[in-house]
Amino acid sequence: MCVCVCVCVFVWESSGCVWSFLMEVSFSGCQPHVTDVGLRCLVALPNLVSLAISYMPDVSDKALEAIASGGKLQKLMCRGCTSFTDVGCMR
Repeated sequence: MCVCVCVCVFVWESSGCVWSFLMEVSFSGCQPHVTDVGLRCLVALPNLVSLAISYMPDVSDKALEAIASGGKLQKLMCRGCTSFTDVGCMR
């Protein structure tokens, strides 16, 4: 079962909600619906501090490196993820 949850601080401007304030995302168990390519798009969320990707066994080091490059990620939940290594978590 795929459980996708997002927690957002909404900022309303004339154009509507600014999603760049998204702080927490959970894609636990969403594979094959969420791919490495999709996870790499999270780099566009500058305020992302918490990410849950548990039970997504095909997540790669490259996806984790891209997400970590944003610099604010504080919490990563990745139980049951077997395809990435410590290298992906350390960069």
